[in-house]
Amino acid sequence: MTILDKNYLRFQFRDRIYRSNGSEFQSFFEEVMRKAFSDFKKIKPSGKEGDGGNDGYVPSKGIYYQVYAPIKPEESDSDAASKLKKDFEKKLKEKWESILDIKKYYFAFNDKYLGTTIKIKKALSELKEKNKNIKFNSFTAQDLEDVFFTLKEEQILSLGFDVDSTKALKVVRDYLEKLEIDLDRDNTTFVIRTLENIKEIAEALSNNDLSLELDILEARTLHKTEQIALAKEYYKSLCKRYPNDSRPFLYLAEIYLNERDLSKNKSLLDQAEKISVSYWLLELEKLIRMYATNEKVDLSSVKESTFPSDPRVKANFYRIYSGFYAESGDYTNADSFIEKTIKLNPDKFSSYDAKLSILERRYFAEEDKDKRLELVESFLSEVESIETKIQSWGEIGPRNKAIICFRKFNAFRMREDLPAVEQCAKDCFELILKCHFDHTIDNLLVGILTFIELPESDLKKLFDYLDKAQKQISDDLAKRLIFQFSLKGTLFTDGKEYFAKHKNKKFVDFISDLADKKYDAILSFLADDSLFAVAIANIAKHDSELRLKIIESLPNDGSVQKDKLLLLLSYDEGDMDKAFDLLKGFDLSEMGYLESRQVLKIAQSKKAWDFTIVLLENLLQHEKDPKLVLQLRLDLFTANFNLDKFREAAQTGEEILADKLQLSFLSDRNKESLLGQTILSKINRGEFEPAKQLLESYPTLITSHDFVLGVKVDVYLKNNDAQRALEAIVEGVRLIKTPNPEQYARLFLYFTEIGNRMDLPLTSLESVIKNSFVKLKDQDQWYFIGEDEELDATKIVPKDDLYQLFLGKKIGESIEFEEKYRATKRKHEIELIFPVERYILWQCRHFAEKLTVEKRWKGMEIIDVPSTADGGIDPKYLIARLEDDKKSRGDFFDMYSQKRLPLAFLAVNQGGLPGAIGAIQMEQKGYIHFSSGDLDEINQQKEIAKRIICGEKFYIDGTSALVLSETGLLADIYQHLSGLTVPQSVITLLLEINDKFRVVPGQAGNMAYSQGRLVFSSVDPEKRRKIRSNFLEAIKLLESKPENVEAISKANKTGEFSERGIEPALSDACILAQRDQFLVLTEDFTYLKVNELETKKTAPVYCSAFSLVRVLYEMGEIGFDKYLAFFSYLASYRFRFLPITVEDIEKSVFGDGDIKAFAPENIRLFNFPLTLSEDYGVPFDRAFPVVGRFLVKILMDDALVPEMVDKIFVEILETFPTKNKKELGQMFLTVSVRVINNIQKRMVVSTKVQEKVDSLTRLIEIYDGEGIIIPQ
Repeated sequence: MTILDKNYLRFQFRDRIYRSNGSEFQSFFEEVMRKAFSDFKKIKPSGKEGDGGNDGYVPSKGIYYQVYAPIKPEESDSDAASKLKKDFEKKLKEKWESILDIKKYYFAFNDKYLGTTIKIKKALSELKEKNKNIKFNSFTAQDLEDVFFTLKEEQILSLGFDVDSTKALKVVRDYLEKLEIDLDRDNTTFVIRTLENIKEIAEALSNNDLSLELDILEARTLHKTEQIALAKEYYKSLCKRYPNDSRPFLYLAEIYLNERDLSKNKSLLDQAEKISVSYWLLELEKLIRMYATNEKVDLSSVKESTFPSDPRVKANFYRIYSGFYAESGDYTNADSFIEKTIKLNPDKFSSYDAKLSILERRYFAEEDKDKRLELVESFLSEVESIETKIQSWGEIGPRNKAIICFRKFNAFRMREDLPAVEQCAKDCFELILKCHFDHTIDNLLVGILTFIELPESDLKKLFDYLDKAQKQISDDLAKRLIFQFSLKGTLFTDGKEYFAKHKNKKFVDFISDLADKKYDAILSFLADDSLFAVAIANIAKHDSELRLKIIESLPNDGSVQKDKLLLLLSYDEGDMDKAFDLLKGFDLSEMGYLESRQVLKIAQSKKAWDFTIVLLENLLQHEKDPKLVLQLRLDLFTANFNLDKFREAAQTGEEILADKLQLSFLSDRNKESLLGQTILSKINRGEFEPAKQLLESYPTLITSHDFVLGVKVDVYLKNNDAQRALEAIVEGVRLIKTPNPEQYARLFLYFTEIGNRMDLPLTSLESVIKNSFVKLKDQDQWYFIGEDEELDATKIVPKDDLYQLFLGKKIGESIEFEEKYRATKRKHEIELIFPVERYILWQCRHFAEKLTVEKRWKGMEIIDVPSTADGGIDPKYLIARLEDDKKSRGDFFDMYSQKRLPLAFLAVNQGGLPGAIGAIQMEQKGYIHFSSGDLDEINQQKEIAKRIICGEKFYIDGTSALVLSETGLLADIYQHLSGLTVPQSVITLLLEINDKFRVVPGQAGNMAYSQGRLVFSSVDPEKRRKIRSNFLEAIKLLESKPENVEAISKANKTGEFSERGIEPALSDACILAQRDQFLVLTEDFTYLKVNELETKKTAPVYCSAFSLVRVLYEMGEIGFDKYLAFFSYLASYRFRFLPITVEDIEKSVFGDGDIKAFAPENIRLFNFPLTLSEDYGVPFDRAFPVVGRFLVKILMDDALVPEMVDKIFVEILETFPTKNKKELGQMFLTVSVRVINNIQKRMVVSTKVQEKVDSLTRLIEIYDGEGIIIPQ
């Protein structure tokens, strides 16, 4: 075999090595070894056990081989080292040593001639240390090559090799074509190694054409490996050596284009055109120039049929034109062309990068945030797919790695995945430093430095890199360096020095102008670059005037968010009010991570908890750091809690408590605080049992007496577990050890609740026992007999002489204190003996009374209720106290009763909506004005009700929510309220009212002061449970769609009383409806009018719950019985003006079904004494005809017998608001007869009418002036 033959074989062998990975290499390894060693055995994998770590062995010598062939051996040495140790120890040794002794072990590693790594050598050394009788060695590609050349010629031929060097020219040419593909793949490392092996063969062949191809390929490879200076010289040499081949000119032209030396690029293109005017590469390079310089192409003239026929060449044209189509916004053709590109040449890196560029353009152009994020995710998925494909090709160069990395950087930036953004920026920067500096690299640096602040060390690396490049940087990059210097605070020193060193006078002058505050010159410099102007406005924190001038100079075309810059300026200057006013103008849900982080402090400083929640949720979508996530969640918990969003607060609190990692970041005090606030959230929602379960789930977190005596006791009382509450009080007092009087006094309020739930008399024990408290008569001091916690008593332990004196003594017995050095002995009678819980109760009661008498405490008041001679009580002091309380609220109630003022205002005066409604009801004065009483206004309300039923968006306020919830009607009509939105404050109001209907042990009834007297009412437990059930069902429905629950903080309300001074449940619906342009459902329309008058905001369109229910009844969606019950309920609360029709009265008596009923008592449900009264606004001449027409109808109805009419007539007379019932009856009858007589003139009237009239006449006679005469 000649040297040429051997070189030729070596070339083929190494090509096989370079191209073989995984199982392909293993098969090749096995074939070579089988040819070289007759008893080499390969192992066929079997089942789950595989090959047992043995990829082949030589039984006669006890030699075992394990094969590993990664795509990139230099990046897989850790995996290789791990695999060889694991496979040897866990597989090969365990399974094969018992079959055949292991004497030698070789780790066959396809290192692709890079050599064995330190990690692999170390792993083999460690194995050798553990297995002294076995020899360990690596087996590299060079070792396999040595074995290969021991084979005979026929064996080599059988492996698919060609030993005839006369075929070398064709083989080398074919091989160069394969290398072209590798170059397309950017697998330059492989190409370089292969070229080194092929040169010797090519030179021996002495073929000029082959030499040219080899030279061009080598020059292109130098270009690809960032050796641009060498590549330029190589191309220039080729241009001289091969003046009739245009390729060197064209490839050199591309280098100058990348460096933006357009003049040299054009000159070389012209030279190439002289050589071959129609060469495809010339046309392609011209297109590349146009694309790079943003020249327009007439895309309508593009004809695919004119593209070169060679698939790989044709793919280039599709690729370039896909870019032009994408730039024009024609993504359909862009997608089509790039897919054709990849199909024609699936092995070209730039084709896949072009596809990513199109996808990137698409998500950058998308304005809808959600759609943009979908496109970003699709883009990243495509990147992952392309990276997988590229990885299978082998190693690519740093430039293309940097480009891929930068594209990921942009995508992660859109997704606001900051850790990924920072990592990509870091990786991309390191890759850039390995690349030749040109226009592409300049652009990559601009892209990174726009968003990332480089560490000091990296900034120095960048300056060194740029200095070595010895090329002028772009103005865009210079501006980013200005930005970097400013962030470091060194612009006026290091920054100015840097630009002076590089003779960049323009930027030196700009920095000087900034230092000298030459605003006109600065604004002139920034005039053509809004992006840079924005950057300067953001970083020039030292000069507020400059920032403001820059912001004012920015265009108003929407390209720059000037308000956002003004917001940041105001924040930096500490003007939170102005910053917050600006913040109100933004859609916070659209803000990204960085923006949300910037403005969060503004929202928190203004206690704008609604804004805070939105911003925190934005941040939590992106934050990955566990500690920062915890802080954000704690802030979210606080914001929800402060907005009364207790359901959300409790959920967040429970999630943190259940997360051991997050909980571990908190101090013990903060853990307990979080638990307490979470429990309180549940209590505020009336979820007492879940609150108890939560309390008992984290006993180790409870450490303070404040928690025990606050949260723990309250939880057990709310669950009616008096015994556990008492135990908690004892536990808490023991934690205090020596409570002060105020602490004891406060606990007395708990003991009153415990006393309602269990028997806890202050009776003494029969005798002094161990661990009891003893009080001696005429002494304030208590004694504790025992060894437990003595609290604030004097402790007497068993070893004390007094211990036996006390033990066993009974009430009334004396204790004699022996005093050796006094003439007389002190004797004291035992007054009280208590166990610990009664001792604490005694002290609590004692200090509560003492502090109250001494006026040192406002927790209680003492009001005497003396007995009377007849055994009753005299409430004069109690009445006097209630009178004072009434006076303290001023004369507003009287004013409300006389004028049409908002119910919301009365609620302020009466301590809340229930208090306001209660005052109206108890005093029987004033009204709840759900309507103006004007017929047009009532009809307008009904029209609005129809819009609500049709699904239009509306807010419900606390007044409407209360009346619909308490009656249970909300559950009946909820299905018709698809547009319902509820303020969180309304739900909170319902929860609070619901709690008032809770049946509390020991509560016998209610006492109120009304119309100058005490009024008592008993508690109806069943009725209360029903009302609570109605409220709970309503709350469940209102919360069933969390997205329809809105909250607004006080910070987002105007400063007027009608917004900040009013109970949120009564004002929020109006304010939110004004903001969102929704309708409002309210029983307090006058509040809307006052709000409009005070705030100058247009009052929202409204209707009342009554109008809504009336319309639903008229539409047949609810029955008349439900409507009537609701009417009666509203009338009982003195709602004004409730309309009554003849048909309504008729249906109340006879029902509205096909089967008629008879219930004359239902007339009382209309509450005629109120709803037909002149005080209500219904004059007699309007009330009388309504009832009169109904009377005429029943008189003429033959189906009704006189007895039935009599009963109806009695109900009318008894309820109609007139004192003289006899006169009223005669008037009704007279008018009715007159009407019937007129009717008789037109139609036949039944003779039964007279019978009914006669019966009613007799009925009237039994009335005196004011009622029925009752015989004595």
